[in-house]
Amino acid sequence: MSGFVVKLGEKLAERWVSLLVLPGALFVGVLGVAAALGQPNALDAALLVRKVQMWSTGLANQSAAVVLGLVGVLLAAAGAGLVAQTLGLMVERLWLIEWPRHLTAPFVGLRRRRWEKAHDKFTDAQATEGETAEDFDNRRGLLAAARNRIALAMPTHPTWMGDRIAAAATRVHNEYGLDAHAAWPRLWLVISEETRSTVRAARVAFTDSAALVGWSLMYLAVGVAMWWPAILVSVVLLVVGHRKGREAAATYADLVESVFDVHGTDLAEALRVPTGDSLTPLVGHVISERLRKGA
Repeated sequence: MSGFVVKLGEKLAERWVSLLVLPGALFVGVLGVAAALGQPNALDAALLVRKVQMWSTGLANQSAAVVLGLVGVLLAAAGAGLVAQTLGLMVERLWLIEWPRHLTAPFVGLRRRRWEKAHDKFTDAQATEGETAEDFDNRRGLLAAARNRIALAMPTHPTWMGDRIAAAATRVHNEYGLDAHAAWPRLWLVISEETRSTVRAARVAFTDSAALVGWSLMYLAVGVAMWWPAILVSVVLLVVGHRKGREAAATYADLVESVFDVHGTDLAEALRVPTGDSLTPLVGHVISERLRKGA
């Protein structure tokens, strides 16, 4: 047990350093540069060198002040990291937003109309004269891909990421008749620890991507208020964070859906619901009704 606790502590310390202290220290460094130069002298490297030399000279014989300064920097870095994580949670909620309906409805409607138009092109496609079966299949595949780039199922969220994650539950219900929200906690108990770790890692990657956007907002504030080059850093972090968020959302949704595909029959077996050769919508409906418990 003691070995496990030590290993867990090491992992938590590593994550604390990588998520809070290191990016926080970089942010504190940018704050220092911003305080030294300000907006009028934002790119004056010589002025920065002179101010750093002045500060270092003032602290040369004050070891206690240096130690306290380092402690202060670490605390400020950790504090900045916590603020970025908090902003990241807000960004994550925005990415997955569904309510309030009266505000999101116009955006959902726009996405839905685009999806329906692309879906109609896919379903109405017919082979043209002289077109081979292979060419027709390839053309339908391109039409399906164009529709799926909008959403894998009928859009219900104003954002692509919200629809991408929600589509996993929709597709599971359409294929197996399972209420994914009711079945997921029970399925989590059936799958292996290795599978859980893979799903957790994908979910953490999504949260970390949102935290990058949180850092972007903090650099934007510094850029507007103190040092305009920080705006450039903000833009880069925003683009990278959003792109990574889309990739993480897709990976997480694929993994959740895959867990149902691979282990759905294991859930039925654990619940003593006979499946025959496969998990059919009828069996999925029975499982869903049992798990809902009349609610």
